[in-house]
Amino acid sequence: AAGWIDGAVTPGARRALARRLGGLLTAAGPLLQSSPAALTPLLDRVDGLADQAFLDRLPALRGGFDALSPAARGRLLDTVTGRLGDRIDVSLDAPPALLALWAAADAAGLAALKSLPLPAPATGTADAAGPGAPEAPGATGRGPAAADQRLAPADRWRLLLGRQRDRLPADARRYARA
Repeated sequence: AAGWIDGAVTPGARRALARRLGGLLTAAGPLLQSSPAALTPLLDRVDGLADQAFLDRLPALRGGFDALSPAARGRLLDTVTGRLGDRIDVSLDAPPALLALWAAADAAGLAALKSLPLPAPATGTADAAGPGAPEAPGATGRGPAAADQRLAPADRWRLLLGRQRDRLPADARRYARA
């Protein structure tokens, strides 16, 4: 299923993803709940997508997971968040105008840093990591840059499974209605 997610770059491929996932989950849904190790490739792929790539595939993923009953989706979310470790609620009680000001300052700072000719971080050599060591995310081009990924993994799964919308951060709730 992880390869299906990677290949879902066109509308037709996303429709195929929804159908394939629906069929897979109809047959193997209970396995995902009873054997968390079976979730690893799917978790890695959903978590490794940049936000925009995830959001592009979200309707197809949600459509595929609709094959599970609401109760089964809730149990699966419990399994996933138990595995991922639910994120701390970092919502702020600051007024929206102040949050917007902070976000603008954050974006300006990021733009200023990107414009600087900073050296790339040292990654070491392949020998330092040891033979057969996995490549760092991003070395394959699949891992997103930190700036491209703002949705927390548990929130991605809440969106995907259509559960616990009240626990989504305010900026992610709009995707739950899409």
